[in-house]
Amino acid sequence: ANEVLLNRYGDCKDQAVLLTAMLRYAGFKAYPVLVPTRSVYPIDKDFPSINFNHAICALKYRDRLIFMDPTAETTSFKDLPLGDQNREVMIFGKKAIIVRTPTKKDNAAVYTTKIVLDEDGKAVIERLVTTKGFFSSSQRWYFKHTHPDKIKEDIQNKMVEISSFAKLLSYKIKNKDDFDKAPILTYRFRSPQFLNPARNLRIVPIPDDMRISYNLIAKDKRSFPIDFGGILAKRSQIVVSLPQNLKVKYLPKDTKRTTKYFDFMATYKNQNHTVTINRQFRIKKRFVDEAEYKIFKKKLEEVFFLLREEVILEKI
Repeated sequence: ANEVLLNRYGDCKDQAVLLTAMLRYAGFKAYPVLVPTRSVYPIDKDFPSINFNHAICALKYRDRLIFMDPTAETTSFKDLPLGDQNREVMIFGKKAIIVRTPTKKDNAAVYTTKIVLDEDGKAVIERLVTTKGFFSSSQRWYFKHTHPDKIKEDIQNKMVEISSFAKLLSYKIKNKDDFDKAPILTYRFRSPQFLNPARNLRIVPIPDDMRISYNLIAKDKRSFPIDFGGILAKRSQIVVSLPQNLKVKYLPKDTKRTTKYFDFMATYKNQNHTVTINRQFRIKKRFVDEAEYKIFKKKLEEVFFLLREEVILEKI
């Protein structure tokens, strides 16, 4: 019966069985696993059915099961693709058993932006983009399978979102093929007119690194849940070095919002002619049910309002 089931799943089955055989040859306890990914209906222990559409591998190490997907070419073996996570799966050992795959919670996109301003308002900006979890897998896929010209164009589009006058100076990609490290993107650009004018005041444009879509709460009510896809976080740090002819006129207050759905935090610091802005948005619950939508909508509207706060500078 095990052989019949496994033979239904083509290339993914072949790769799962091959990885299982290699691990066993190396002296480990390993087993092929059938998975109903998120694109199909989950299996139920109390209702016999064949809903599987994918095959992976499980390694037993110190009484712990470690799941690995050999078909996910840009996912490290310590991670799992999002579609394989938190699913009831069937493991084929001496007898078939059903267990649930883990949910990876350390998924994050982290942005660090350093902005150096001169007395004429010109800026040189350096951006560092790092990732964790499934963000690393998708970022690595993008770097490996996207033409360099398209990557450069995407960087330039992001620069223009930050400053309309941006000109790319250089960019660099690290760890694209190193599965023990997260991929890193660094790029530098300059802007001859970075600050937004307001008479004798200047407004610092803050990159939208949180990337929270207003479409999440655009409806008055919903007929199906909001699905964030996983547990994840967006983190952003912006460091602005000011010239001697500019001082801070207005600095927003630190703020924090804690809900059962998400946490939001923003801090602002002005010291030694340097402004530092830290923001974080962390999803704690994958789903928001229809009955909870109105409460969630109200809480997220507060975050959108707080994200609009700006640092205002004044000419000396």
